[in-house]
Parts: sequence; structure tokens; C-alpha cells
Amino acid sequence: MKTMRMLKLAALSVALAASMGLAHSADCVNGVTAGLSTSDVTYGVNGPGSGPYVDANGCFGYMSGNDDNTDLNNAAVAAGWGNGFLQADKSDSAGSAIPLFGGTFTFTLVPSALSTSGTYTLSATDNNGASAPNFPINLDFVLVLKGGPGYAGWYFNDVGFDSSGGGAWAIQFLNPGNQIPALSHMSVYVREGDDGGGGGGNVPEPSALALASLALLGAYATRRRKV
Repeated sequence: MKTMRMLKLAALSVALAASMGLAHSADCVNGVTAGLSTSDVTYGVNGPGSGPYVDANGCFGYMSGNDDNTDLNNAAVAAGWGNGFLQADKSDSAGSAIPLFGGTFTFTLVPSALSTSGTYTLSATDNNGASAPNFPINLDFVLVLKGGPGYAGWYFNDVGFDSSGGGAWAIQFLNPGNQIPALSHMSVYVREGDDGGGGGGNVPEPSALALASLALLGAYATRRRKV
């Protein structure tokens, strides 16, 4: 009976850990539309061509029209990411100073080409001089790819940012003519990350949580046998 109870607890732990992974599904089932993937846009602290890179934590789209603060935050809330994002830069126009952590930072987003795929660099200027806050900072950000009459967005959670980074992107959505459109512009929306000035919080993977649960149950079983 005790063994059966332990097996049930182990199965419950694995199921719970697996369910926690749904919010970061690689096919963006939490992000409204099938056909997009979190691997469509990557990010690395060393910029394009100098990995390592991570995939986005989530995505949404395809949405009609041009992206702006209101529509982006509505989409972010619907996807479960919360709100509070501000457009920090748009690749076809100049960015403005964004208030973060009691100071301001000015961001610049540059795609490598107006094509269906490529790389990008994201850099920022610290406007605070010797006063805090300074780099590194922790950011949540959404990268938007605009192509044809609409756009999609990719969410990166609690990223340690030290003035520059970048990665790769690929448009996978289709325009009304059932073709993959070329990039019209990229946008980046930012907000303060949970860990403030650097450090980058990491959420344990579901598989790691499951293994940890099983290890605890194994230790409990060993102790019970010795008693």
C-alpha cells in the first residue's frame, strides 16, 4: 500500500511539472495562433553570430495592422505575460528614452535585412551617467516582426541585459496571399524584469522539477525502509 501511494505521488509530481511547461510551449499554443514557434526568434547576450542563444519564452500572432503600445499590451495580457510594456524602438524610426528602474535608457534595434529571415542587434544607451541605475539590468521584452498587413510578437522573460545583444529571426506567418511576407520593420517593447539590475532569474524546466520530485520520493522511501 505504501509503495502504491508513493507511485501515485510520483505520477502526480510528473504531471504537475509537465503542466507547468505549457506556458512555454514551443509551438506557442498559449500565444493564439498555430504555425508560429518560440524558436522563430532567438536572443543572445553576445549578439548575432556569437551565441549561445535562447528561444523566446512565448509568442503571439498573426495580428492585423501596425503594432503599438495598446495593441501589444492587450496581446501580452491575452498570452498571459501581463502588461506594462513600452515601445522602446522601431527599426524604421528613432527610439526614445524609456523609464526603467528610476532612470532612463534609449534602445536601438537594427535588423540585418528587410527579408523573410535574418539577424538583429539590440543595443541601449545608459542616460543616467554615474548615477544608478546602470548596466547590467534585467528586462522583459517583446520583439515584433511586421510583414505584410500584420505582425507577430515573441516574448523574452527576465533577460540580463548589459547594453547590447541580439540574435536571429524568421517570419513564418502568411499574408492574405498565402505567401511569407518580407520584413517591413521590427519593434521592441520593454519593461522591468523581476530581478532588477542583472542576475537573470531562471525558471526550472518541468523535467528538472519532475526529477527533483522523484529524487525526494526516493529519499523518503529509503528512510522508511531503514526505520
